[in-house]
Amino acid sequence: MRRSRNVGLLLAGVALFPLGCSHAPPKPTVGSISGKVQVAFESGRVRALAFDTVYLSRTPIQVLSPRQQLALMVPESELNQEFMDGFISEDSYNRKVDELSTAADTFNRNIESLNVPAVQQATTDADGDFSFHGVSPGRYWLVLNDCVAGNYVGWSEPVTVWPGTTASASLNNTDTAYAFNLGTL
Repeated sequence: MRRSRNVGLLLAGVALFPLGCSHAPPKPTVGSISGKVQVAFESGRVRALAFDTVYLSRTPIQVLSPRQQLALMVPESELNQEFMDGFISEDSYNRKVDELSTAADTFNRNIESLNVPAVQQATTDADGDFSFHGVSPGRYWLVLNDCVAGNYVGWSEPVTVWPGTTASASLNNTDTAYAFNLGTL
């Protein structure tokens, strides 16, 4: 009787803990992204961009060409002052104002029709935090466009996702795809 009891325990032990077999946990096949969106003003004040939509895209988004972005970096008021002070010729002034106006028109047209091919989208919370879960490994772009205190800001920031990890992203003034004020145009 004792012998059959041991065999029963042994069989139970074999069934529960097979010898010579290792059962490693499955490897993760997806990752995640967490991040924060905020802008700093000249006054030093930092503002989180709350309740904005962040898009996760497989392709970068470009609202303006690099030349148009450069044209919008110099406000028209600064061009006027350079012209009045004699730093630029009338021809140069007129060319730069035309470039500025064309870039602003292009921006307005493109931003209105912007259709981000999003894999996922997330909404920032009150602190500007966002996250994406269940993201397949690969290279993505975080896309966000907003108007803050009369300034248009936008990001098309690359991020790489690895299985079982959380990629970190910070969208702020140092990595914008564009940032300018169209208030005077």
